[in-house]
Amino acid sequence: MNSSTKRRIREAIEKLLDSGDIERLKAHPNEYRLRVGGWRILFEKKGDDLIINVVLPRGVAYKD
Repeated sequence: MNSSTKRRIREAIEKLLDSGDIERLKAHPNEYRLRVGGWRILFEKKGDDLIINVVLPRGVAYKD
């Protein structure tokens, strides 16, 4: 991951709640994903808290 991608991911995480590209994962009702280019940030909401689980390239983000 290059420094530009790291910066974009960090900025996306910082403004997570304001982002319009958040989608709930169908198989997991409390889990969401945020797209940042070819990367996916998978997180969950617990009350007012956001827990970031993982940042992965798109191709492996949804594999079990």
